[in-house]
This record gives sequence, C-alpha cells and structure tokens, in this order.
Amino acid sequence: MRSVTSFLLAILVAMFFVLSLISFIWWLVFVYNIVIGDTAVELGMRFATSLTAQISPQQILLMKAREYLVFIGGAVGWSAFLALPHFSSRPFHTLPKLLLASCAIGITAAIVMPAASLFNVAPILAVILTLVRCSLISSASPNGVAQGDTES
Repeated sequence: MRSVTSFLLAILVAMFFVLSLISFIWWLVFVYNIVIGDTAVELGMRFATSLTAQISPQQILLMKAREYLVFIGGAVGWSAFLALPHFSSRPFHTLPKLLLASCAIGITAAIVMPAASLFNVAPILAVILTLVRCSLISSASPNGVAQGDTES
C-alpha cells in the first residue's frame, strides 16, 4: 500500500512540477521588473502621486522590502526547488537541512509575492508533496523501498 501511495504522490508531484514552470516564468518577470526599476512602488510614485502621498514612508519601505524578499527568497527557493528532485528518493531524515531551510524560504517568498495567484500554489504543493513522499520512504533498503512493500 505504501508503494502505491508513493507512486501516486510521485505523479502528483510531477504534475505540480510542470505547473510550477508558469510560476517560475511569473517570478522571472517580477525579478526583471525589480532589476530595471519598474517595481510597484516606483510605478506608483511616477503615475499615482496623489495615492502615494497618502501612504506613509514606512509603508513604502515595507512594500520595497517585500519586493526584495520575493527577489532574494525566490532565488533561494527556486534553486532548492530545482534541486529537490535529486533528493526525492531519500528518506526525510537524510535530506540536507540546508535544502529544507531553502524550501521554507522559497515557500515564504511565494506566499508574500504581491500578485499571489493560483500559480504560486503549484510550487508550494510540489515541495510539500515531495517532502511527504520522502517521509514515506523507509531507510531500511538501499533503493528507498521497504522490503515488505514490494508487490509481486
């Protein structure tokens, strides 16, 4: 039963991994806008001066900090996301702690992304389902499948 569950989780992870490519492209566009200086704050200061006059400087700083958190946290998170399939056949307790921390940073960056859309859910679900799959793998055998779970 455990191998069937692991197989179904692997199919779901593959599906969400492919859907995550849309989120990756969305994040790249967001980062490109930050690099060239067309962030939401800068556009608001340029074109909606009456609205930005009502916002306090602390709120503007928090909005800029959020954009840079998405930029830096997204870079860390996407690198962990792309490295995660390499480690997906290992038991959970043998996963590198840096990888788990990077996944947590990436999930945080995806949650605080300003244009939070349905596409931001796909990489989060892919990471969570991969970690659940890793927790189902037992460390008893070298190939990651428990000896009692093989079906013939």
